[in-house]
Amino acid sequence: MKPELKADNSQRPTGVAVQRVVSLRADKGSCVGAWEITCEQCPLLPHLKALDMKAKPCVAGIQTNVQGAVPLSQCEHYEKDSIKSEGKKVLTLKCTKAG
Repeated sequence: MKPELKADNSQRPTGVAVQRVVSLRADKGSCVGAWEITCEQCPLLPHLKALDMKAKPCVAGIQTNVQGAVPLSQCEHYEKDSIKSEGKKVLTLKCTKAG
């Protein structure tokens, strides 16, 4: 009898985080205040475009009056709580996906 092979991602190396410039897009017509942060230099973007898919947001969520910005989904390569504002119009975050 062969042992069953299971994937164990708990010891997966995270790699070195890279600072990436991102853009924030808020959906003005959304009744829940939907927003998303995307990276135009994402290393996954060429692969997604080849499959005729749109860019996956680094972080996406909603804006509420009580809690403020509430993240609902995020990319597995996004380093949590790493979003920074550098200057008035530059937004960056840390990404662990090698490019």
